[in-house]
Amino acid sequence: MTKVVLAIAIGILTCLAAGLAPDRAEAQRGGPDELLLVAGTIGCSGNNCVDIWKVVCANAKTKMLCADANDTNGNDDTMVVVIAGVAPASVIGKGDIASAVDITPTVCITRGTPGPMTATVAISVTADSLTNYDSFMSCRDKNGVFLPGPTATLVTNQ
Repeated sequence: MTKVVLAIAIGILTCLAAGLAPDRAEAQRGGPDELLLVAGTIGCSGNNCVDIWKVVCANAKTKMLCADANDTNGNDDTMVVVIAGVAPASVIGKGDIASAVDITPTVCITRGTPGPMTATVAISVTADSLTNYDSFMSCRDKNGVFLPGPTATLVTNQ
């Protein structure tokens, strides 16, 4: 588990230092505009692979940016999700982490005052095999109500 957390932290820092040069990701399945569903495949030997997403909430009412991770290949893998604030400056250094078999609890970062927000979301699996996953990413207002228009870009695909 320590290797996975360390790999995720290194991946996030690497992306931040590299300026997050992305490919645009599309929602993989239907859902309301307020919830962006992204999907991917992850896993390699040694528990050291991670997908890193850049998530943007451009809505001026945004107070929270949240994500989860769901194993879509059965319910036998432990999924790990980490969120780290990128912008504005008030969210840099804020983060959250969760892990669970099958689907993680939702992780969120919160701004002091509403406004646009950017974060990186890292998703990993603690298994020596390949697994498919999906993740709901959302922007929320001060009352926790979903806001439309989150976007996600896959920065690192491992």
